[in-house]
Parts: sequence; structure tokens; C-alpha cells
Amino acid sequence: MKKLKEKAIGYLEQHSQKFIDLGNKLFRTPELGFREHKTSQLVEDFFKELGLKTEKYALTGVKSRFQGKNSYASVGVLGELDAIYCPEHPLADKETGAAHACGHHMQLVAVLAAAEALVKSGVGSQLDGDMIFFAVPAEEHLEFNFRNHLLETRQVEFSSGKQEMLRLGCFDDVDMALTTHALSRDNEHQAEAILCVSCNGYEINRFRFIGQGGHAGLNPSRCVNALNAAILSINGIQFLRDTFPEGDNIRVSFILTEAGKVLNIVPEEAVLEVQIRGRTIKAIKNVREKIIRAAQGGANTIGCKLEIERIPGYKPYESDPLLNKVYTLNAERVLVNQKVKHQEHGYQCTDLGDLSQKLPISQLCLGGFAGDLHSKDFRVIDEYAAYIIPAQIICATVCDLLVNGAELAKAVGKRLI
Repeated sequence: MKKLKEKAIGYLEQHSQKFIDLGNKLFRTPELGFREHKTSQLVEDFFKELGLKTEKYALTGVKSRFQGKNSYASVGVLGELDAIYCPEHPLADKETGAAHACGHHMQLVAVLAAAEALVKSGVGSQLDGDMIFFAVPAEEHLEFNFRNHLLETRQVEFSSGKQEMLRLGCFDDVDMALTTHALSRDNEHQAEAILCVSCNGYEINRFRFIGQGGHAGLNPSRCVNALNAAILSINGIQFLRDTFPEGDNIRVSFILTEAGKVLNIVPEEAVLEVQIRGRTIKAIKNVREKIIRAAQGGANTIGCKLEIERIPGYKPYESDPLLNKVYTLNAERVLVNQKVKHQEHGYQCTDLGDLSQKLPISQLCLGGFAGDLHSKDFRVIDEYAAYIIPAQIICATVCDLLVNGAELAKAVGKRLI
């Protein structure tokens, strides 16, 4: 076991500059969700050069499988293809405004580097299970009009990459999955890690208030002000905040996307979009019912008609305790016994939550970065920590899971082969 790990980690050490160069190249090639064509092609070509068969899913998603000595279990390794919209970032695409200000490019390097190390070192062929590598599109929920176009034209049926790939059955032959995320720290302690145990899910509710317009000066008494109905609803939501149980980790945010056109006409239509984040599906549902009552109250008070549209988001994320333990132990060994901090719950949301409802999942956040995530200041300050250490930890964890008849993977997996 130890020799297998050392062999894979040694390969990454020997070829570290190659993967650092790859990371820097990807950092300079940001693309938005379901449009990651250049990055997707790079990933596909990389796997083909390793002699692995690839499959394309969900417009730009890539899946590749390497069979071990036996196929007693399977471990998926996931990286995300997409960037975010951050035109102020110095490496942003000048045409699209896309920038890798969330560090998804480091996830891809971890997947590709781990794949090459396991294949070319010969370690993978000595394991008692299969390794399945994924490059997944569209984790960031952006470009709503474009996503709606894809849905309306039935190019996809879900607006995020993992949700769509789940629908297509891409993960049906995967028993568990490992993934990474960037951890930004503006200090010298870059070789550190945090494991996220769980985080929120979310949904969006869109409320359309329909009133009666007219001249704001001549005949406002004949009008029904849709904006006033929306504002009353917002006030109702604000008064509800004290009713949200602390243990449900609720966050409610909202915007008015339609509130009238000109000052001298009473707004005939107002559109209020409300995002509800929560720890469980039940908690989100409970808050939704309260928010709907607030919207109905605002509409009834002013005399507006109300149309309600619920837009599904991401399910809450729940990691697997045993997989977390294996991942953590290997991270601490690679990081020279530095303790991995466990974040018991986060308010962030990810479509990894949808996958975690089906498979045992573990996600490790790793350093090498500075500046706030999703900001123009996000940058790589330690290339080795950003691009090499994650792949080393993944290789070591895959070895633990798939040696000795894949005994440990069988203990983790929900669907045993």
C-alpha cells in the first residue's frame, strides 16, 4: 500500500512542472457554464493521450474510465469546467467577462494529474477497482437567459451540470466520489486544508404582481400599484426572519427584477425574486410557505393578481463520514501531519448537493490561493500547493479505497459490485 502511494505521489513530483503549466494555461482559459468548449476539448484530448476512452455528456461534460486489476468498486474523481462572470479580473476573457475567480481550474488539474499519475505510474492497474474521471460543466448558476434557452430548446433538462449528468445516468456506475475546491488564504500557511461536512441547498421563487397602470399625477386612485404590493411583500419577508429556526441555517435574499419603467406611470407589474437557502429540503419548504404567505398578503392588500413560479436550485450537500475520514487522513499525511479542519456546515450552495443525495461524496478545500473567491483579486500564489498537492491527496485516497479487494471502498459504497 505505502509503495503504491509513494509511486503515484513520486510521479506527480517528478512531473510537477507539467501540471503547473497546465494549471496556468487553464487559469487563462475561462469559459462560462455549458459553453466550456475549449476546456472540454483539452480534457478529452488529455484522456485520449492516456489511452482512455471518453464520453461526452451535457453539452461539454467529459467522462473517462480506467479499469483496475479487478472491478470490485468504483471511485469517481470530479472537477468542474466552468468559470464565473468577473470582468474586472486581470485574466478575464475580454469578450465574455469569464474568469476562473473561483478556482475551478485547479479542480481540473487535480483530476487530470491524478489520472495520469495513476495510469502512467502503473499504480491504477494494481488496484482492485475502477477509477472514473469527470469534467463537469455549469456548476455556477449564471446566465439565466442562456440557461432558459437551453431548457426551452431541450438541449438540457436541468440548468446545472451535475443535475443534467445525473439525469443522463453518468453516475450510475460510480460508487463514491472525491472532489476538491480552492481555499483562499492571505497568509503564509498555504499548505492547509478544510473539509466541508455539509452545506445549504437553495431554491428560487419568482412572484409576479399584476396591477393596473395609469398616470401617477392625474389618476393614481384608479390604479393598482404593483410595486407597492412587492414592497409590502418584502416588508413581510423581513418581519419573518425571526421565525426561522437557527438550526435550519436559513438565508433569504431577494431582488426586484421589474418595478416599473418611468416615474410618472404607476407600475402595472412588479417581479420579486426570492432565494431561500437552508440546511434541509424540509427547512427550505417551511420557509417557502411563509414567503408565499407574505407575497399573497402584499398582493391582497393592494389588490394585485399574483403569479408564483418556483425554480428548483441545488439540494443540500451531505458528505459521507467514512469517506471524509479516509480523505482527511491522506491529506494530513501529504501535508506533513497538519490537521485538516472540518467545517461542520456552510451557507454556500453547490450542485454537488444533488450528487450527494445519490452517492457518498467528500470534498476537500485546499490552499495555494489568495484574494476573495469570486473577486478580481483571486489569484494563485503557491503553484505547487494549488496544482500538485490536491492530486497527490486524491491518488493516495484512491489507493486506500481500492487496495485489498477494494475492502474500504465496499465499506463506503452504497452500491457494491
